[in-house]
Amino acid sequence: MSSQNPSTHPHQVEQETLIGGTIRVYEWGFYISLVLIVAGIIVSFARGETMPESLGSPEHVFNQLLGGHSDGIVGVGVLVMILTPLIGVITLAANFFRARDRRFGLFTTAIVLILIGSVAFSYI
Repeated sequence: MSSQNPSTHPHQVEQETLIGGTIRVYEWGFYISLVLIVAGIIVSFARGETMPESLGSPEHVFNQLLGGHSDGIVGVGVLVMILTPLIGVITLAANFFRARDRRFGLFTTAIVLILIGSVAFSYI
C-alpha cells in the first residue's frame, strides 16, 4: 500500500500551480473591470452624463479618463476586460516555462504572438 496521498500527487500539484495563477489573473481581471465599469456608470448617473455608443481608440479612452469623464472610467474597465485573456495566456506561458515544459510554453507563446499580431493588425 502506498503512503502517498492521492491528492498530493506531484503531477496534480504541478497542474494546480500552472493553472491556479492563470485562474487568479482571470478572476482579478474580471473584478477590476467590473468595479471600473460600475463606478463609471454610477459617476455617469450622478453627473447626468450620457454614455457614448462606442469607446473610440485607447488613446481617446485615456484622454477621457484623465479629463474626469465617466466614459473614460467605463472605457478603461472594458480595456481591462479585453486585455485580461491576453495577460492570462502570458501567465500560462510563463508558468509552463517555470515548470520546464518547453513544448507547451512555446505553443502558448505562439498563441500570445498571434493575439498580439491580431490586435496590431486591427490598427493598420
